[in-house]
This record gives sequence, C-alpha cells and structure tokens, in this order.
Amino acid sequence: MPTTMDKVIAYVTQGEHLLVFRHTAYPEAGIQVPAGTIEPGESPEEAVLREVREETGLSALRIKRLLAIREQDLSSFGQAEVYRRHFFHIEVFEEVPTTWRHWEALPSQGEPVE
Repeated sequence: MPTTMDKVIAYVTQGEHLLVFRHTAYPEAGIQVPAGTIEPGESPEEAVLREVREETGLSALRIKRLLAIREQDLSSFGQAEVYRRHFFHIEVFEEVPTTWRHWEALPSQGEPVE
C-alpha cells in the first residue's frame, strides 16, 4: 500500500507578475515556484503560507484561492508513494523588488534562491 504525502504548490502574484525563482546551487532544477511538504498537524493553507515565507522571505501574503488538488502515484518511478498536491494562488501585499536573493532560515536548508 503506497504512502500518501501531502504537498503544497504556490503561484504567488503581485498584480500581473508571477513569482518564480531558481536555486543558484542547483541550476539543473530550473525555474520553480514555492512548494513543499505539509508537516504533521498542519493544514494545507498553513503549509503553503509557511513555504512561501521560508522560500522567499515575503510575509505580507494572502491566500486568494485553492486552485486544485491532484494526486500522482509514483509507483511507475519505483516509489511506493502517492503525492497529493494542493495548488494555491497567493497574493503578496508588500514592495517586492524585481530580483533578490534569499536563504531559507532552517538548519537543514540554507540554499540561496534568486
């Protein structure tokens, strides 16, 4: 029986601008949006706001709406997991520069994003 892991993905906008970033230490990962795993006891809404704050340093955020929930069975990739992804539209309400660097403030992280 596969394990289900709940994930969140955030499409963060300000006006007509969509926030994207890249991990400068991992350029092969390509352009990304904030995303991560829902922690035990955390709601998808709490998780998506936490992930956006951690990965961007932004704090004036509001969930505009839940866009979709999709499940992906990873057994075809040799993993006994199902990812349940919660996609959100998040609005940011603070001055945001065109580009900036940010480091996650978690002991296990510390990768710069740009």
